Amino acid sequence: MIQFEHVTKRFGARKILDDINFDIQPGEFVSIVGNSGAGKSTIINMLLGEERPSFGHITVDGTDLGKLRGNRLQTYRQHVGAVFQDCKLLAKKTVFE
Repeated sequence: MIQFEHVTKRFGARKILDDINFDIQPGEFVSIVGNSGAGKSTIINMLLGEERPSFGHITVDGTDLGKLRGNRLQTYRQHVGAVFQDCKLLAKKTVFE
């Protein structure tokens, strides 16, 4: 299960997400829709461990993503993936990461 609990994300003074809460159950299909700049990519990046919430908790199968570092974060990332519409590679990441 994926849980967002009181998640807020700021980039500097700009608040992208403000106290969002939702659960996604195993096997459930979910679409994230919204205007440009609404925070859709930020949600995905936080699920991938690329970004951390400014406040709140993101939990995947009982693991708090905000507490993952180093090898534990790499192990988590080996079990998730995303395909972005522009299919760009991440210049700052190796294939292993």
